[in-house]
Amino acid sequence: MRKKAFYLNYIIIVLGVIGTGIMIGKYCDDGFTLEGLKNLKYFTNLSNIFATVVAIISVIRKKQRKPQMMRLKLFAAAALGLTFLTVICYLAPFVAGFARAYRNESFIFHLLLPLAAIAEFLLCESDGAKKITAKGALITILGPAVYGTAYVIQYLARGMVREADWYSFILWGLPVGMCIFAVLMLITWGLSVLLCKLRRE
Repeated sequence: MRKKAFYLNYIIIVLGVIGTGIMIGKYCDDGFTLEGLKNLKYFTNLSNIFATVVAIISVIRKKQRKPQMMRLKLFAAAALGLTFLTVICYLAPFVAGFARAYRNESFIFHLLLPLAAIAEFLLCESDGAKKITAKGALITILGPAVYGTAYVIQYLARGMVREADWYSFILWGLPVGMCIFAVLMLITWGLSVLLCKLRRE
């Protein structure tokens, strides 16, 4: 079963390429989905592209008969787990609406690819995840930490205008926004610990 599960990497790559192609080819701006490369400002899109790159690396290493990089896979799976939860629990019901949140490439990036990446990590044939402790899983918070830092910096640099807060995280003030990013980091770490635990069982 786990050897067959490796082919999920190919599914992730196909989904990632299709989703990225649709995203870059866009020429609309409805306040949630932007034109082309402007969409790269969203963590939800960046995390999917990152997971696609990780899947490509996994395929290459498999062909070279090298061990899978399970921490990298965990990083991608946790980031996409955060993307999945952010969209289904926050963006869809409170910001964009479910129809807009799962339209076009968003259906791939917000639902299909996150589920595929999580499944691939859980079912991958490598046993490297057994060596990842809760402390070792802390590396996964780097994703939201780096993104959150860049988000706040650009928000301040642009004069704290509403357009610079596209996720509406700082809508209630900068301190609250920073607390939200801290919570997102904790959620990401919790997801990574849970994924490792589920894999061991």
